[in-house]
Amino acid sequence: MGQKVHPTGVRVGIIKDWNAKWYADSKNFADYLVEDHKIREYVKKKLFISGISKIEIERTAKFVKVNVFTAKPGLVIGKGGNLSEALKAELEKMINKEVNLNIVEVKNIDIDAFGSALGLCKLSKTLGKDCYIVSEPEGKSLDKFLESFNTYNEYNTNRSSDSSSLHSTLKFSDYETVSIYKT
Repeated sequence: MGQKVHPTGVRVGIIKDWNAKWYADSKNFADYLVEDHKIREYVKKKLFISGISKIEIERTAKFVKVNVFTAKPGLVIGKGGNLSEALKAELEKMINKEVNLNIVEVKNIDIDAFGSALGLCKLSKTLGKDCYIVSEPEGKSLDKFLESFNTYNEYNTNRSSDSSSLHSTLKFSDYETVSIYKT
């Protein structure tokens, strides 16, 4: 029988750090944990298209510091910082505490698996080759990714889906099309 360990838990303190840094007594712990979950879910949902890598949350006595690591910081910050200020205001309203929002650019975005797959498909399309991405049907992240293309106009995408074969096609432009199959 194999030994099962959590992949993050075995790396904490060696090559990874905690995603939340705060201390709470027993009466505030549950509230802080729920707030952290709400913050993470809201930011991931709101900024899904910008390639969120991770979200770190630190708490002090006066404010909550939220570090958002993203592949496309320009989509998060917006022109003149108006989008990040709006996000900060929404987070403050949601948790009723002062929020210090930091947007951090991920230097090596090619480490992300699905981002790498899309990049390789775009490259193969420019070379005139067919490209297919195969993923597991249980993953909800791919569905969220495909849904975000319907609501976000920057990429000018068309999505067609065939539910019987679990097949989706993203059309980036006249010559860039990516087919995604779920096994």
